[in-house]
Amino acid sequence: MFKVTWSTEKVNNANEFKFILHDTFEVNPESILYKNIISQYKFLTPFNTRTGEFEFYVNKQDKNVVLNKFYAKGKVMKDGNKALELLMTTNEQPYKLELFASAVLGNIKPGMTEAKISVEHNPGQSLEMKTNFQKFTGFKIYKTGSGNERKVELNGKELAMGDYTLTDSSFTIKVTVGDDYLQPKITWEGKLPQTKAEAEAFMLKNNIVVKVSGSKRNLDLTLNWKITKPDFPDTFGKGKISLNAVGHNPRWGDYSLSRDAEWTLMRKLIEVTWYGNAQFSRGMLATATPIQTNCRFTVLTGIEKDLYGMFSKIVNGKEYSIEFPIDDGSGAMPKIVLGQTWG
Repeated sequence: MFKVTWSTEKVNNANEFKFILHDTFEVNPESILYKNIISQYKFLTPFNTRTGEFEFYVNKQDKNVVLNKFYAKGKVMKDGNKALELLMTTNEQPYKLELFASAVLGNIKPGMTEAKISVEHNPGQSLEMKTNFQKFTGFKIYKTGSGNERKVELNGKELAMGDYTLTDSSFTIKVTVGDDYLQPKITWEGKLPQTKAEAEAFMLKNNIVVKVSGSKRNLDLTLNWKITKPDFPDTFGKGKISLNAVGHNPRWGDYSLSRDAEWTLMRKLIEVTWYGNAQFSRGMLATATPIQTNCRFTVLTGIEKDLYGMFSKIVNGKEYSIEFPIDDGSGAMPKIVLGQTWG
């Protein structure tokens, strides 16, 4: 049915950690997997051969305020054509997030092939984001030099200017665009960090609450996480993160979203659990019942390379899933469910 080939490279010393993964995925065009799933892709490009390269780098000696400098980049080729390219880096200024994915982005906006975001941060002075989007080209927040006054620019035009409210555990600002206003308030646990040790503790475990009121939209969101520091060379990281949001806006109407994830990244093992619900009353994602997501998988990266687990979505009471069994030598094939009534 298919053939998967992996190879890895690793550098790990006192100064840096680097991991590179090369993979090739070849699919038999006469197989059930190709005929029923890959050839029927709506948002992705069908293929017979897919090759990829992913690279992850951490600078162990140098940090950006609270986190070590790092970058992640990857490239995917399908039948000799570039299908995806990703760059995310804080290893340089400005920070960058660049994504080339014509098949996916073209469905979001016709003709769009890549998304680029850059962020330049001068602590205490300015924060600027630039994008290649048509309707949102970026924003800039910077000190005017008059006390605590800040000026906010959106898409190159002045949007607002005034004092914000910042305490040890909250931040509030009001943004006005014409007759439309938006007033978010963000709160967190503990006080704003003053030292690197406090900043590290702040980033490893916290609970963020966002409440947004506005003339056309509102949002109540909680985000909490707990991350275990890497213990090189065996453990790269463990963590849990949970997000819950309820809100309303003109595009999605009334909506709710929840996600919970746990992960363990080790030298020879990757375990991930990802689940949650989502429901929107308007737009392309509107459904009669919540969309259920359930993914749990394990990747063995040692001598016995393997992938097993399940990836599933329940949409309007119908299940769409693929389950990879543990390789016990029996040659069992993945179990695929497409649109079966769930329950």
